[in-house]
This record gives sequence, C-alpha cells and structure tokens, in this order.
Amino acid sequence: MQSRFALARALIIDPQLLLLDEPFSALDIGLKLQLYALLRHFIEAQKMAVIMITHDLMEAVRLADRILLMAAAPGRIVAEHHLPRTQSQRNDDWVYRETAKLIQQPLFQQSFQIEPGAPAVEERHD
Repeated sequence: MQSRFALARALIIDPQLLLLDEPFSALDIGLKLQLYALLRHFIEAQKMAVIMITHDLMEAVRLADRILLMAAAPGRIVAEHHLPRTQSQRNDDWVYRETAKLIQQPLFQQSFQIEPGAPAVEERHD
C-alpha cells in the first residue's frame, strides 16, 4: 500500500515530468505488474515524461522507450538503447527475449558485472 500511495501522491499533482528512483524494487511481482500498468496508463493519459532509475534490466525493457546505461567511477552514460516496440506491442515473451539480447552485449555485461560467456539463465539438468 505504501508504494501505491507514494505513486498516487506523485501523480495527483499532474506533473509533466516524474522522477522515479527504484520505485518498484521492494515489491512482489503481482504488485509490480499492477503498478507498471498504472504507471503506463498515467504516462499515456497525461502525456508526461518519466525518468526512472532502476537496476532491474527487465523492468527497464518492460517500461522504457529508451534505456541509458550508466557506469560508475566516474558516473557516465556508456550506452543508449532505443526499444523498437511501443508499449502496446510488448508482451512478456518479447520482454524476456529483448532483455536476454541486451545482457549479451559487452557493455551491459560490464555494467551488471556478468562474466562474458556466462549464461543469461541457469540451465536445469534434472
């Protein structure tokens, strides 16, 4: 409820620009999906711009039109990725595939401290 209330409080003033810093990081997946849909609704209805900071690449692929990848020490933008589909054209399967493609790129691997050649998803051997 706190997350919903915080988002509602930010949206009630009808902003032209909304700044979000890890807004969904502590939520379970069900609530995240509800808030993602709520945020997309307000973005489209209010024609507002959103700058969101997140460490969750899949979240960025799901919500963003453009991803700016930053590196630390000193903080700087090292890559820019425009997502080729509109929000209405994205489904879960596409989000997963697009995230997997990005995580294979060397700059994304460096930023997320993934060793080159490491599998994006652990394989199960039952």
